[in-house]
Amino acid sequence: MIHGFATVIKGSANPGDTLKLECSGIEPIKCRVKNDGSWAMPDVRLPTGSQELTVVDENNPELSATIRILVSEVTPIYVTSPLTGETLEAKHIEVTGKAARGRLVCLRLGRKTMTERANNHGSFRFSDVELPEW
Repeated sequence: MIHGFATVIKGSANPGDTLKLECSGIEPIKCRVKNDGSWAMPDVRLPTGSQELTVVDENNPELSATIRILVSEVTPIYVTSPLTGETLEAKHIEVTGKAARGRLVCLRLGRKTMTERANNHGSFRFSDVELPEW
């Protein structure tokens, strides 16, 4: 199962060959296999639902690989506090919001990243968040 807007499809094949990714709902994507036999198709945007992906070696069309995957819809994350545009006069704040149940939510401030898991109701809370500049 893939969660998100895009993924990377990668593997190995004959060096120098050209590969083509076929999937209903998207335009075919091509890439060339590197000298070490590795290849990658970054930022592949797949439609939600059950998908069948086929990678065909255009130099040897009889060589292909097919997989079936499920692409789930991404649930948006909503910050409920503080409000957009709200003026805060504190060095430490609390950030709360809603996300999909059980999902990890990351908060980045400068070089610091904090992670919380949304509870069974989809709520998350970052307590005692220190603002980098006060």
